[in-house]
Amino acid sequence: MEKELQVSGRNIKVAMTQHKIKLVNDAALAALLAQQTEAATDELVTAMKASFKEQNGKEFDVSDHSIAVEIWGHVYAESFAAAVKALSPFGFIDTLADKVIGHCEIIDIGESGRDSNRFIWDRLASFKSNIAALLPKHTV
Repeated sequence: MEKELQVSGRNIKVAMTQHKIKLVNDAALAALLAQQTEAATDELVTAMKASFKEQNGKEFDVSDHSIAVEIWGHVYAESFAAAVKALSPFGFIDTLADKVIGHCEIIDIGESGRDSNRFIWDRLASFKSNIAALLPKHTV
């Protein structure tokens, strides 16, 4: 069931199942992350987990830091792919960039055993502050 979460004045689209949160990677999400990326992400994660608990009657079993780095991994990979596509005169680069962009349209955040990439984000979670420091200061 898709719903919108109000986070810092932005309508962020999500859908939730018993073991997953699917976050729509759109202009509203990009605008939210454009300023104070780490703080905005923390606020978003808190809102998503609260909504998940309200809907499912249980905590979402993924750490806040793991969710944050997964969001950034998708948002900024898509931005990079779009920039490369815009600069490249080669069709095969466009095809590859389109695959990356397509994969990043929905950020599928799942609990362990329900998300084949969970281990990657869990491993990166301990580096959240370091990763945040490397992110672009302005997006969109």
